[in-house]
Amino acid sequence: MIEKRFSGSESLEYDLVYRTAFGPARMAEKVIGRILTERFEKRDDSTFRVLELGCGTGITTEIILNADPRIIVDAVDNENNMIVQIGSKLRKQNLAGRVNLFELDAEEACRTLRAKYDAIVTAFMIHNLPRTKRDSLINAVYCALGVDKLFINADKIAQDDPKAHEKSLAWQMEQFKKFDRIGKPELRTYWEQHYLRDNQDDLILKESEFTNRLEVTGFLDVQRVFRRHTEAVYVASTRSKSYLETIE
Repeated sequence: MIEKRFSGSESLEYDLVYRTAFGPARMAEKVIGRILTERFEKRDDSTFRVLELGCGTGITTEIILNADPRIIVDAVDNENNMIVQIGSKLRKQNLAGRVNLFELDAEEACRTLRAKYDAIVTAFMIHNLPRTKRDSLINAVYCALGVDKLFINADKIAQDDPKAHEKSLAWQMEQFKKFDRIGKPELRTYWEQHYLRDNQDDLILKESEFTNRLEVTGFLDVQRVFRRHTEAVYVASTRSKSYLETIE
């Protein structure tokens, strides 16, 4: 059984956490929007279908929707707290008509939702999974995509160089001190522990392991298009043509 890491009270303050201490993550998610805009803007399709795995409170969902007005999103999360929050947010912003919400495990969603997806997007979800679950999820993502489709993953991905990763992690841990200044020391404690857990050998998501898994699964044209500290964005295709420029 997969651990639900955002089922407690911390999930109710995720947007505050995101605004306060995750500047590089905000940048990474904007890159997702730019990729989708560039991908779809010159095409004359009436709609584009995107599957978002691990939608959380809907931060990335909004970015996906704003990338092109023709996009319809199937948004999936296995945490009920997150599904409740995203539903409320989308209704307030009159975006609910373009989003289908599913309380499902990500791999189950790939295997059971039968839409023809133009892209599958994940943001800061895969690193929460144990290695064996990551491998099976990437395989399920590949199987859910047809020819000439995209997989976009923004995530906490450790550099292969240990010194570079240590420096990046130290920078992010320093950002959590901002919670003390806004009277939320419990959030600093929670997120420090969360990041230290992510950094342990059985859970850390390393760059070379992730890219190798994509390639072994069958993805082509695997590219890192963004990195700031611990956050990176990777794009993989079901075809070999390279059409995305690195965004640094």
